[in-house]
Amino acid sequence: MLGAGEKFIFIYMATATTCEYYDSQVESFNTTEHCETPDTGKRVHCYASWKNTSLEFKLLKKGCWLDYSDCYGKEQCIENKDKPDKDVFFCCCDRDMCNTNISHVPLPTTPKPTD
Repeated sequence: MLGAGEKFIFIYMATATTCEYYDSQVESFNTTEHCETPDTGKRVHCYASWKNTSLEFKLLKKGCWLDYSDCYGKEQCIENKDKPDKDVFFCCCDRDMCNTNISHVPLPTTPKPTD
């Protein structure tokens, strides 16, 4: 019990994240996924993966992703690699529904010095 004049402050920090969900193997347009609350010290993010060739753009998956440091603090889902591994683009971000819009913006490369 609190004594007279004492105040009690309760702080609750919600860690639940909601992400756009899509799986190319299952027809699932315009759905959301409520990410499970991660273990203490871990974070949950939204992600997207896709293929993009000169012939087509194919969205593969969207949803929740668990604790990947490259996602920390990112408000938008942007792939920065010039040529992703196995031609699969991947982006992740740290806000609710931040994977609704995805993009590929390669970081500029610095030329190697010549001898």
